[in-house]
Amino acid sequence: MARSFRILAEKVGPVGMALVAVVSSVAVYSVGSFYMTLATMAFCFLIIGLIVRSKKQMHVLFMGLGIALDFGVVLTLEFSRSAINTVFTETMTVFQYGHVVFSTLAVLLYIPVGILGYRRFRGALRSARSLSLHRNLGVVAFLLRALGWILMFSLVD
Repeated sequence: MARSFRILAEKVGPVGMALVAVVSSVAVYSVGSFYMTLATMAFCFLIIGLIVRSKKQMHVLFMGLGIALDFGVVLTLEFSRSAINTVFTETMTVFQYGHVVFSTLAVLLYIPVGILGYRRFRGALRSARSLSLHRNLGVVAFLLRALGWILMFSLVD
């Protein structure tokens, strides 16, 4: 199945894949908020980045976009809605707390994953160990983000 996605990605190219991310995000807007739309677009960019991981420049582009957009959403929510304070003062369901915990852990893991990825892309790190660490941390960050994204829908009224 992963091979099928890679073949599709080669056929539609980066513009087509970005269009898929936009369309998916617009679909989420119909049930959620603007922030959920941006989070969905970021998550789609991360998925696309994983699909094209064998093409280094496209991988870096889409993962960078996804991570930057995710960071932007988190910072915007914190500064505009005091998201951290809301977690400690409002009553939330276990799914909503799960969303916060998984998403926060993912965003925190973006930092070492991004640093390792950037250093590998620039050629500063070439060892198999650094690649393994980058991949392993990246997989954990992605799985946490996937759980956070799924649980994000528990925030819909």
